[in-house]
Amino acid sequence: DLTVFKQNRRQEAGALRNAARLDVSPYVEMNLLNLGPTTIKSKYQVDFQEYDFLEEEQERFQKISGLVSTEMAFAIDRVYGLAYEESYQAQELKEEDRMKISQGEKKKKSLLSDSLIGKLPSLQNSLTQEKIVVKRNSYRHSQEFKVIHHQLVNSRENGNASFLNQIGDENGWFDYRDAITEDIYNLGSNETRTIIPPNNTVEFQWNNVLIKKTPKKFNFLDDERYLKDNFSYQKLGDFKVSQGYLLTPSEDVNNRLTRLLLETRYATSQWSFHFRDYYFHDGGDNILTFSGQRRFDKVSLLAQYNFNSFDNSNLKTLRSGLQFRPSDTFGFSLLSEQDLNANENISTIYQMDLMPLNNCWIFNFKYIESFIEQRYVINFDFNFGSEEFSNFKRNFFDFGRIVR
Repeated sequence: DLTVFKQNRRQEAGALRNAARLDVSPYVEMNLLNLGPTTIKSKYQVDFQEYDFLEEEQERFQKISGLVSTEMAFAIDRVYGLAYEESYQAQELKEEDRMKISQGEKKKKSLLSDSLIGKLPSLQNSLTQEKIVVKRNSYRHSQEFKVIHHQLVNSRENGNASFLNQIGDENGWFDYRDAITEDIYNLGSNETRTIIPPNNTVEFQWNNVLIKKTPKKFNFLDDERYLKDNFSYQKLGDFKVSQGYLLTPSEDVNNRLTRLLLETRYATSQWSFHFRDYYFHDGGDNILTFSGQRRFDKVSLLAQYNFNSFDNSNLKTLRSGLQFRPSDTFGFSLLSEQDLNANENISTIYQMDLMPLNNCWIFNFKYIESFIEQRYVINFDFNFGSEEFSNFKRNFFDFGRIVR
């Protein structure tokens, strides 16, 4: 990844803010054991950044680190029910089942009894054979237990000494990728404190996923589809627990326990919920997010609560959003975030999307108003056959496209 950082006006005396950063992270992964539900694998990753500053008198800067992660996992799956679709003749069913169906038909007819047009005469049973289709779904609950050991095997920096001092604090970063890997756990940044420390740490994970399996309508005109592609799958929800433990010597257990992550989400065709909480044992602080989304035919509503209890970044915010798509080619969005402590508006985003039916391009116009700036943004997204473009157009009711 090559990123160029450029400031229009010098705002910080002595800080290097004009640079081109090359970020490379190759890795090698080895599967050591795959026996039934148990897997063991190891991964070695090199993390390399090189900075070329636009000022000619400034020396280049490089930093590189190597990380080894060894993972042992054990998975358990349990399936509830059987997914199938089957049709029956009415005379094949039991009497009590036919009674239930007939009662349902009577309710439908009662709704039509007051019709001004009238009602159609019912067909005689001797003239037709009624078919009843039975459709059933199945559910799979997958559990995975993981133990991961993270070990930093090397870390070194060389080059521009002033830039090395600058990135020793988060105020001197371009983003969190500038942080020194060896010190990433002790930097006190919200972006880095949620990461498992890479230096001699064991991480325990418990991951749960609930998947719904639904039979598709069988089409006799599609060759060889019955066994290969006769089901659709939907991820209904997941639940994750992650805890890190430092193996470096320390008398206080709380100093060895890194952040505890609790995360869960649940989604249906109309509702979706997401909860994520990072808990820090040493000070009892939390970084918490809870959001809910309600989708209608042409409208989607969002509410999200964010809480950070750290002294240097204490914050409570409420984000609310509205998306409206009156037709397939037009869409309008609004996303606003409010600071609940100061009772002030942090930012408001107004967005309009033009998505022609030719599926060639998308025009996006955005107006951003915050307490520090007012900005207009115009984007043209062209379709070069990538899946990213298709997802961006298809998933209009995804609020991530507004802050993208």
